[in-house]
Amino acid sequence: MEEIRPLQKNVTIEDITYRVIVTPIDDKSGKKTFKGLMVDMMREDEHFARDRFASNVNAGVIRNWMLNMHKASQNVERTLEAFRDWDGELSEYW
Repeated sequence: MEEIRPLQKNVTIEDITYRVIVTPIDDKSGKKTFKGLMVDMMREDEHFARDRFASNVNAGVIRNWMLNMHKASQNVERTLEAFRDWDGELSEYW
């Protein structure tokens, strides 16, 4: 069985381009089997997200994960912006 090499692809989500690297994770026991895939998302050459998936994962699951990571980043940015703009007063309502 020949060696399966990592795959790189540029993926654009809502005008932001990520470099996605999909790396097979081999068994390390000498057997010609694979434990799964490791997926890395890079944004402007900076590491953005990483996860591991089973070897029998559907490609749609990985696509969904990439979209969720992108949206999570946007949610964090909005929360930090709101906290920065907050006047620091806590009303009785809260």
